[in-house]
Amino acid sequence: MKNAVIMLLSVLRVWLGASVARLEKYHYASMLQACGKPDPLRLVQHDECFHRAFTRSSPLWNLYYGMKGH
Repeated sequence: MKNAVIMLLSVLRVWLGASVARLEKYHYASMLQACGKPDPLRLVQHDECFHRAFTRSSPLWNLYYGMKGH
């Protein structure tokens, strides 16, 4: 039982870290205006551009800055 809880918490930690890195990448691309100004008629394409944007050299940097808490 104890090992199952440890495994579950480890998986949740990795999942949370990946989510924080992904959201920080999106936030940083938005802050840099990497995809230009938002156009109300093309919001879906603008959102997809943010997810494809290359902002930092590594997801670990995104995780670091995301956990840092501006």
